[in-house]
Amino acid sequence: MNQQDPATLVPGTKVDQYTVSNVLGRGGFGITYLVHDEALQKDFALKEFFPEDLVIRDGTSIRFTARPHSESDYRWGLKKFYDEARLLAQFSHNNIVSVRRVFEGNNTAYMLLDFVRGGTLEKWLLGLDSPPTQEELDLIATP
Repeated sequence: MNQQDPATLVPGTKVDQYTVSNVLGRGGFGITYLVHDEALQKDFALKEFFPEDLVIRDGTSIRFTARPHSESDYRWGLKKFYDEARLLAQFSHNNIVSVRRVFEGNNTAYMLLDFVRGGTLEKWLLGLDSPPTQEELDLIATP
């Protein structure tokens, strides 16, 4: 039985005009989902600001933990999340995913990004029998 992670949004959840399909990844400060925009008939990546040590999931929203200063630390991190979105939106480069919008909802913030199909560096490294050679690293790092 596949149990739903209580920190993530359930597939089918609507966030603004986007429907969550599944989780693409997560880190200490956020969860990234594959979402579908029905109007455009297009998939996107949606990064949710979700600092695990400061907030917990409460339905589709979040609430602060009992940790001291969690709300003020969250507000500081939220400002940095918006700063990151604005900075990334300035770039137009093949190796930097494009930011389409940033918005608030469910007591948190979201960054909508183009969805780029492909594997992760982590999965590639795990699939190797030995550490990558310099030549292999150059093939992915140089471009």
